[in-house]
Amino acid sequence: MRHQFDPPRLRVRGGFLLTPLLLLLAGCGGGDNAAIRVLNVSQDYTAINVFDGSTSTDPTVADVTSGTLSSYSGISSGSQTLYFTEGGNTQTSSLTSETESFTTGEHRTYVTYGDNGEFGEYEIDDNEAPPGGSDASVEVLDTANDAGGLDVYFAGSGASLTGISPNFTGLVAGKATSFTSVASGTYQLTVTGTGNNSDVRLQVPSVTLDGGEVVTIVITESAGGYLVNAYVLPQGGSLTTDLNPNARIRAVVGLTSGSDISATVGSTAVITNASPASIGTYQMVPVGTGTVPVSVTVSGVAVSSPEQALAAGQDYTLLIYQGTGGIEENWLVDINRLPASGDASLRLVHAMSGLTDPLSLAVDSVPALTDVSQGEASSYDSGITAGTTTTLSVTDTTTSQLLYSQSAATLASQGVYTLFMFGGASSATGTLNEDR
Repeated sequence: MRHQFDPPRLRVRGGFLLTPLLLLLAGCGGGDNAAIRVLNVSQDYTAINVFDGSTSTDPTVADVTSGTLSSYSGISSGSQTLYFTEGGNTQTSSLTSETESFTTGEHRTYVTYGDNGEFGEYEIDDNEAPPGGSDASVEVLDTANDAGGLDVYFAGSGASLTGISPNFTGLVAGKATSFTSVASGTYQLTVTGTGNNSDVRLQVPSVTLDGGEVVTIVITESAGGYLVNAYVLPQGGSLTTDLNPNARIRAVVGLTSGSDISATVGSTAVITNASPASIGTYQMVPVGTGTVPVSVTVSGVAVSSPEQALAAGQDYTLLIYQGTGGIEENWLVDINRLPASGDASLRLVHAMSGLTDPLSLAVDSVPALTDVSQGEASSYDSGITAGTTTTLSVTDTTTSQLLYSQSAATLASQGVYTLFMFGGASSATGTLNEDR
């Protein structure tokens, strides 16, 4: 399991006068001499509190829900210990604590983030000197633990990224970039995988940067782990939330017969003219707030396909297979979050047609994933040791018949894999697919 508890915090910056906005804010909290606020971007930690001191009974900042920014709360100058808790927990059950030294008139924002078991907090000093001239001063804070390396572009609306260098490159989770001057204006904000401008993780049509403004762009992970969201936070100002409006969807065909198999979700073709036992690639699909129409055809004949409710930021597999009632479909939720370094994540999908018995998977002769029903996926085992000599064996759980075996399978460190089982009872085949 990853451990990113207490990531590095932003250095304290000083030696300059407070902006008028921060001078105004310095009055908050009555006799208190400094102020703090919390931006909670975690999807799992849904109500963050901050206690000032080990004996205080009321939190200084209370119940900051996911995706929200608290107002500033006063805090006394000098050395203070801050305890970060969730829900009704007090200091004795804190997620983490920090002993900080506060000075008169100082303001700080604490960004809280992370999946369950991986809570992190990052301190932003809200006293950065504003840039001169018409430029904005921008930094990017990466809290997307599972997204991998990222690049950030500020480009004209609708502009191609071809030939354009990113404004920020090689983001590292748990860290912020240095401040960079960006000319004031309205931009299309695009986040991609590092070094691959076609690997778009988020595109925000319009982000306005004002001259003399100090801005932190906070990048967070999505539910699926691959796409990202963004929060635009001007120093001392209000939050702008830019959540990803898309899901990533692929279609997988578990049929043993048929031709020209196609599927469209919304207006996006997710697989076209495919053959049996085919695995499509992920496509970005806008999901909106309601259900999305689905169309599936096999050999030119439409298959009954009910509309589907989909969550933005999530990855899905639309599985098409032959069940007891004919051609059937099932939506599988894909979790493409990175496992720990040295480990791989693996699941089993029962995409076989004509075999209704459940399946089980053993890794190096040790049972790992069991009783996977037809048309379903197992949970993920994210603690499999990576290597090049892994043996995978799939059996019919009911009869114990060995259906598939692969020796010397390669599982890369931090790789995410699905073993798809295709074919019938007497003609089983397996495909180990690297999902990311």
